[in-house]
Amino acid sequence: MLNEKKYDIKRLAHFFAVSWILCTLAYIVLISNELTNTYDGLWKGSYDIGYQWVISIGRWFWPTIGRLRENYSPEPFTSMFSLACHVCGGIIVAYIFGLKDSFRGYIVVLISVVNTAVCSFLSYRYMSPTFAFAYLFAVIGAWQLRDCSVRSLIISIVMFTLSLGCYQMNIGCACVLILVLLLWYLQNEAENRKIVKFMGYAVVSMLISFISYKIIWDIFLKLNHVEASAYKSADKISLISLIKSFPKTFVKTYTTFAEFFFNDNLKQNVYENTVIFKVGIVVFLLLACAHIVSVARSKDQKRAIFALAAFILLPPAANAALILAPGADDFQIQMSLPMVLILPLLLCIIDVDVAKEKIMKNIEKAYPFAFVMLLAGNFIMISIDQHTMLSGRTASASVLNMIANDLDFDEIEGKECAFIGRISDNPMFVKDELWSCSNDYAQYGDIWLVNICSTQSYWGMMRDSGIKINQINDPDVGHELERSEEVKAMPLYPHDGCMKEIDGVIVIKLSEPEIT
Repeated sequence: MLNEKKYDIKRLAHFFAVSWILCTLAYIVLISNELTNTYDGLWKGSYDIGYQWVISIGRWFWPTIGRLRENYSPEPFTSMFSLACHVCGGIIVAYIFGLKDSFRGYIVVLISVVNTAVCSFLSYRYMSPTFAFAYLFAVIGAWQLRDCSVRSLIISIVMFTLSLGCYQMNIGCACVLILVLLLWYLQNEAENRKIVKFMGYAVVSMLISFISYKIIWDIFLKLNHVEASAYKSADKISLISLIKSFPKTFVKTYTTFAEFFFNDNLKQNVYENTVIFKVGIVVFLLLACAHIVSVARSKDQKRAIFALAAFILLPPAANAALILAPGADDFQIQMSLPMVLILPLLLCIIDVDVAKEKIMKNIEKAYPFAFVMLLAGNFIMISIDQHTMLSGRTASASVLNMIANDLDFDEIEGKECAFIGRISDNPMFVKDELWSCSNDYAQYGDIWLVNICSTQSYWGMMRDSGIKINQINDPDVGHELERSEEVKAMPLYPHDGCMKEIDGVIVIKLSEPEIT
C-alpha cells in the first residue's frame, strides 16, 4: 500500500514536471525577454503598489497576493510560478475525470495553459499570479464539491470567494467545470440522489460565495476609504439591476461564445479563419452533445433531458461574470479562459469504450488527433503574440533612442517633454507581417491616448528602453497641446520641425493625435 502511494506521488510529480516544462517552453520568448502587453502590463512592469484601484473594482484579495511577494514581479520566477498554478489546475481536472497522466490527460492540461487567455495573463506580469490564483481557486472549489459534505462545502465557498476576490471572470472556470461534472455524473452510474445533492451543494456554494465576496468587498472599501469604481458599472450592481438586465446578458453569453470561436476579433487559434476549424468546432460540439445525451438516455430518460439542458447552459456558465457585471460591454482576451476550457473538459468525459456504433467509436477515437491540432494552433497563435510584443518593444525602443539622440540635453535640462500621438503610428516604427495577425494586447506601442494612459505608456516604454526623458505628468497639458493649431501644423518625427518648444514644454509629435 505504501509503495503504491509512493508510486502515485512519483507519477503525479512526473506529470506536473513534464507539463510545467512544456508550458514554460511555450512561453519562453515572453519570459526570457520580460515582455508585457501594451496596456496595464506596459504601465506597471514588474512593480506595483497601486492597490486602491484594484480594491475599487472588487479585486480585494489582490493586494494580499502582491504584498506576499513585496509587490515585486521579477522574471522568470513570476511567470513560471503563474504557469505552475495553471498546470496544477489542469492536473486537478485530469485527475477528477480519471485521465491522470494519460495522453488525453496531457492534452487537457496543455490546452488549458497554452492559449491566448493565459498568454495575456502573463503579459500583465505584475498581476499574472493573481490571475493564476483566481483560476486555481476556482478549480479547487469545483473539485471539492464532489464530496458533497459540509467540510467540502466550506472549502468550496472559501475557494470561490477568494477566486472572485482575485479576478471575477475566472469564476466561469468553476461554473463550466461544475456543469461538465454534472454531465459526467448523468452519463455514468451516479445515483440520482448523488446528482441532486451535488447540484444543490454547487448552487448553495456559489450563492454564499457571491454574498461573502460582496460583504468582504464592502469591508475593504470602508477600511481603505475607497469608493466602488464605475469601471464596468461595478458601482451600480444590485440584485434588482441584475434581474432587469438578465434577459439581455443571458443572450449576450451566447453571442460572446459564438464570436469567440467563429469571429477573429479575438484571435485565439491560428486556424480559426479556416472553414475546417469552424466546422470542426460545430461537429465536435454536436457529436459530444449527442454522445453524452445518448449515454444518459440509456440510463434514464430524465437524465437525457438534464444532460441536454446542462450542455446548452455551457456558454452562460463560461460567461457567468458577464451576467453578474452587465456593464462589461467589451469582451477582452483575458476574459476568455472559461470558454477555452469548454472543449478540453468535454474531451474528458467522452468515453470511446461506451460508443455502440462502430462509426461513432472511430470518430471519437479521432478526437485526440483533432485536439493535438487545436493545441498546435493555440501554440502558433501565442507565438505570434509573443513575437509581436517583442518586435513592438524593439521598434518603440529604436524610435525613442533616435529621439533621445536628437534632443539637446543642455537645451531640455529642467524642462518637460510631451509626446503627441501614438508611437506605433509613426513612420519610423517598423511593423512586420505578423503585426496584423496578432491580438491587440500584444501590439506593444499601439497605446491608448485617453486620460493619463498615454503618459503612463510612454513612461513604460522609456523604462523598458533604458531612456530617461522628463515627461509631463499632467495629461490636461498634453490634451491642450494636441488641440493647439501650432501642434496640428507640425510634421511628424523625424521631419524638420517635429520637435518644438511650446509654452515651456518640448513637444515631440509622433503621429496625428486622436482628438475627442
